Order: sequence, then C-alpha cells, then structure tokens
Amino acid sequence: MNIAIVGAGIGGLTTAIALRKKGFNITVFEQALEIKAVGAGIIMAHNANQVFQHLGLYEQVRDAGHPLTELIIANEKQQTISAVHVAGFNKQYNTVTTAIRRSALHHILMAQLQSEIIRTGHQLTSFTQRDHKVEIRFSNNETGLFDLLIGADGINSAVRKQLFPGSATRNVHQACWRGLCTTAVANTNASQLIKTKPARPCNTQKPSSCTSLKTLATQRWAHYIRHAGTIHF
Repeated sequence: MNIAIVGAGIGGLTTAIALRKKGFNITVFEQALEIKAVGAGIIMAHNANQVFQHLGLYEQVRDAGHPLTELIIANEKQQTISAVHVAGFNKQYNTVTTAIRRSALHHILMAQLQSEIIRTGHQLTSFTQRDHKVEIRFSNNETGLFDLLIGADGINSAVRKQLFPGSATRNVHQACWRGLCTTAVANTNASQLIKTKPARPCNTQKPSSCTSLKTLATQRWAHYIRHAGTIHF
C-alpha cells in the first residue's frame, strides 16, 4: 500500500516511522522548500513517550531532553496555584516526562527516514477520490496517486479544509511568550506556568511592541522549564 502524508512535522514524521515499520510505502510531502529547525520547547508526557518506546526512539528522546517531576501553575509572585507531581507516573509507565526542544525532537525523527521519502516544496492544493485511490495535486503542478492520504499539515490544514469545508479555527485569546535567560535557581525539575497581570497593554499580534523580556513575561502566561543554573522561558 502506498500512503501519502502531508506535513513533515512531529505528527507526520512519527506517523511515517510507525507505518514504515509495518511495511507500508510512505511518501511525506512538505510545503516548505527546506526543513529547518523551528519552534521552542515541548513537553513529552507518558502517552507520547510510550509511542516512542514502541518505535524504539524513547531513549534518544529522553537523552536529548530534560526530565520533569512536576508541572506547576503559579501566580506572578511564583506562588504555586496548583501542581501536578508526575514522578509516580514515571515509575508506573517506565518513562519519564521530558522537556525537549522541538528542533531536537524533529531531528531525531528525521534521522529515522530516508531523505528520498520526504519531498519538500510540495504544497497540497486539492485531492480527488478516484475509485479506491486518491489523486493529490500540488502547487508546483505535480500530481500523485496513492491508496491513502493522511493530513498532518497543522492548524491551517489544507486536507481538513477540503474534507470539512465548514470547519473553522476558534481564537481563544490566549498567548504564551517565550524567551531565554540564565540565572541562579534551585535544582528542581519542574515545568512552570506563571499567571501574571499585564504591566501595560501589549499587541500580541505584534511582538515588537513589547520592548523587553520582562514586559513579554507579564502579558498572559510565562512558561519556563526550571533546573540548576538556567531558566528556559
């Protein structure tokens, strides 16, 4: 069976790896001309790590990230509002909740696939069901005929828009600012969300209007992973 996956993000690549292990012929189409390291951090919880464990990738993901034992929501004074202790789940599922850079995770997944499987510069424009096949058309005028099409092309998915033309995303009016600084902190393994009060109005659609990291961190939620010597916002 020949399967097309649209989108070479974390979901698309993980799906490709899993299906390849089952013996399917996979082609991953990515609209970007070049796949670059983008994004900030991501927390891989036990459900995701069990998938990577099944695929034989868990140790690589764990070693490339930082282990977490707590997930904390705090106020602007860093007083804890709520906390989830995940150490018990670490033992129960034999995996560790791990904070990792998206770029590092993406690199691990990319390394599992042969380069010819991933075709960049292919932006899907439409697809058509033809008997038991699906014909895919791209903006570069190329076409392809596959047994199955999987859409993994993100929040603005072209696959979803054609399948469900009435669907629409909903703006929940939430923002998360991220940055990077180095400071002395306690040696704890925690992911912390700080709920803060805005110091002054800030245009969330125009980050340049927020002039400093301190200002950025006071807008909605500031998220950092805390461990010895470093805070990653």
